[in-house]
Amino acid sequence: MSARGALPRDGSALRSLAEMQLQAQVALAATMDARAIGIMGIDAALAAIVVSARFPNLLRIATLAALILSAGLAGRLIFLENDERIGPLVARLLALREFYDDHALEETILKGVAADVKANEHMLARGARRLAFAFVLLVLAAQLILIGSLY
Repeated sequence: MSARGALPRDGSALRSLAEMQLQAQVALAATMDARAIGIMGIDAALAAIVVSARFPNLLRIATLAALILSAGLAGRLIFLENDERIGPLVARLLALREFYDDHALEETILKGVAADVKANEHMLARGARRLAFAFVLLVLAAQLILIGSLY
């Protein structure tokens, strides 16, 4: 590796920055999960209103379909998106200690964390789009309920 691409001997500043980025991403992921749970709760409450109300059948079906899609998107965010890990596997890093000196291990760790931060950015952006679409469907369903209340 060239001298320009080499990390400084004391990589603690870079490691600290990477740790802060991962912590921020974990907090953002938890916030998105809480929002998704909130959307699912509102979907369930509105679905109960629609089922108990006397709406025309087509309006009832359209409203329930929007609510089911909204809850499905929010649920997917919670249950499927969390399968992706946030951060490097510590056991793998410990196994690497046998083969690398401290500087090479630090460089390997930082490259791995950088790759994880980038992957997390994509995952969080994809989750934010799904959450926004789930909210749009929720608002659409609420508007259909208001239209149904006019009948």
